[in-house]
Amino acid sequence: MDNIEKMLRRANPIQETDRVLSRPSVQKDLNAAEILSVEEPTTPIRRPKRHITTLVAAACILLLCALGIGIVTGLPKHETQPALPSPTISVQTTPSMTPATSDPTTGLSCSITNIKRFDEPTDPWQANMRTYPGDFKVLGCAGGWMAFEFTTAAYKRLEKQGAYAGTAGALFLAHYENGTYSFQVRYTLMGWDTQPSHTTAAKIADMEAQLANIGIPAFLREPLVGNPPQN
Repeated sequence: MDNIEKMLRRANPIQETDRVLSRPSVQKDLNAAEILSVEEPTTPIRRPKRHITTLVAAACILLLCALGIGIVTGLPKHETQPALPSPTISVQTTPSMTPATSDPTTGLSCSITNIKRFDEPTDPWQANMRTYPGDFKVLGCAGGWMAFEFTTAAYKRLEKQGAYAGTAGALFLAHYENGTYSFQVRYTLMGWDTQPSHTTAAKIADMEAQLANIGIPAFLREPLVGNPPQN
């Protein structure tokens, strides 16, 4: 019997080897099964569904967009700079002085509108005294006389009318006669800047000489036309 068994073993040696080798494997599988049954949870882990992840991502994008809009709308608005005023070219006039509002000698206000008589009413700049009294600036009133000059607007108007020649820098006088002021061409004076003299004293002497030729005393020079501008 032993001989037969030995023969069978020799004929099929793998059976015994399989028997020996399979035992540790089975034990190992059993141990693994036991470990899994004790340590690992039996409830399967649920993976989040793909559509939930997509919704969360979309919500984050919308939140970022809203924050971006808030930042942009919160920026201060650009303020428009006021436009700068255009420079104007003006003709130099007599130094600023405060003329009397009226002349005690006449009782009339110092206004161009009170000049009612003209020796050459059709002359353009005498006509403008009636039509555009705002083109003229009163310098002073005293002793029955009113002194005035052209403004920049008056020079521009005369230039358009072709009557600008001979008027630059001139000063004018109107005399109170018979209840109103009258103007004559001979009451025109050379302005301070058109006089050939170079010193202040010489300019004053020249102006008082022009006034004397019209019949105006020297003491009325300052209340009527003031003093020459300082260079």
